[in-house]
Amino acid sequence: MTDRDDKKTAELIESINGSMITHAKELAKEIHANAVVAYVDVIKSEKDLRTLIRESRCILAARSHEVIEDLQKIEGVDDRIIKVPYMDLTRLSQIKVAAMMGLSRGLIRPDDVLVCLSGSPRYGALDNLMVMDVAREFEVLSAKGLDIRVFVCNFSATCEEVSPWGSLPKGCKNRTQLVGTAAGL
Repeated sequence: MTDRDDKKTAELIESINGSMITHAKELAKEIHANAVVAYVDVIKSEKDLRTLIRESRCILAARSHEVIEDLQKIEGVDDRIIKVPYMDLTRLSQIKVAAMMGLSRGLIRPDDVLVCLSGSPRYGALDNLMVMDVAREFEVLSAKGLDIRVFVCNFSATCEEVSPWGSLPKGCKNRTQLVGTAAGL
């Protein structure tokens, strides 16, 4: 691959990301969503990031320490950053974990409707746009009689133990058991 091809690819990805951000903001406005949640480790362009940040109800999820440090330098966004545990996640899992962490911090409420953006950090492309009704997404916890706020606080605390080193807390054999342990199941 030549430098010219690399430049074309970077321009294409920036174009895709810009379009995804624009569509997410328009969709949020159209459906009266409470917030746009974006997995920002994916966004490599400062221009795209600043376009997203201009949205007053934008919540920024990141797992990269470098990305979080860069975000914290931008005025007015520090209180909208969600630190996601450092583990391999599918695009849907990126959003679900960000929503749980947002719930635990009070950035997201159980009755919120969210427009969510995620993608591949490897390629820097936003390629997933979805709408999440938080109450419905986590209804399985309510059905079991668990208070979602208690679950997400426990989940967040457990994940914080995991996050720095990528290892599991004592007694958890895998990440599925970790989530079950956090939920008290």
